[in-house]
Amino acid sequence: MVINQKNNDQKTYELVAVWLEEYHTASDKYKKAKAKALIVTRMLPVIKKIARTIARRANDPIEDLVQAGCIGLLKAIESYSKDINDNFKIYAGYLIIGEIKHYLRDKLNTIRVPRHIQELSYRINSFTSTLTLDELNELTNDDVAEALRVPRKEIDYAIQADRRRSTLSLEDLYNNDIAYLGYEEVLSKDNYKDIRDLEDMKIVLRDVIEKLPGESQTLVKAFYYDDLSQKEISEKFNLTQMQVSRKLKKAFTLLYRMIADNYTEVVDD
Repeated sequence: MVINQKNNDQKTYELVAVWLEEYHTASDKYKKAKAKALIVTRMLPVIKKIARTIARRANDPIEDLVQAGCIGLLKAIESYSKDINDNFKIYAGYLIIGEIKHYLRDKLNTIRVPRHIQELSYRINSFTSTLTLDELNELTNDDVAEALRVPRKEIDYAIQADRRRSTLSLEDLYNNDIAYLGYEEVLSKDNYKDIRDLEDMKIVLRDVIEKLPGESQTLVKAFYYDDLSQKEISEKFNLTQMQVSRKLKKAFTLLYRMIADNYTEVVDD
């Protein structure tokens, strides 16, 4: 199994090298888009493996980490140059890991406010809502602590937590029923392009998978969407691992061909 995995990894990067060359040499935008889609599709299992390895807690959102990793891959595809680094595996891995860690640092390290501090924050807001503007201007944290009969340090912490929560809630301004985009992503035009490209890749992949024949579609969905290993797929569908490996290989070959045809159809239109 270890030898097979090494062979699969080698095959992956051999194919990626071909598609990378096509991406950076093609002048036609549809050929470039096709090459990028093929790379992302082929590299998705690699990104999932990295995301599971980096996840620090059982409740870390793996799917979000995978999307962050995909953004790192898109950046690697765009900026890769053999003159700078002739090993795309290492270069892409660096950017994928960096993007996932960036997500973990900036998106998940939010303050977790204890319940009693949340209740204290509510009491503070209720108390200050009864004061006049002049009284508020002269109000100190010591005054609030004395009025509510709680330690000054808890007042300080509750006010700080409330301000932090108010700042984070700006993201709600960009949350709707159609899609979600954080305010920092709206403000960052470079990151916005990466997110847009990733969404394009996801649409292409989803549409092509839906066109696969019955069994191939079922196995690919189990592999990509349900994140099942070949062993788990074999147990779920009562197949041998050898059968699963062979069927998935056939399905992926068809998948890559259909992605290429999808972009060819766009050109013909």
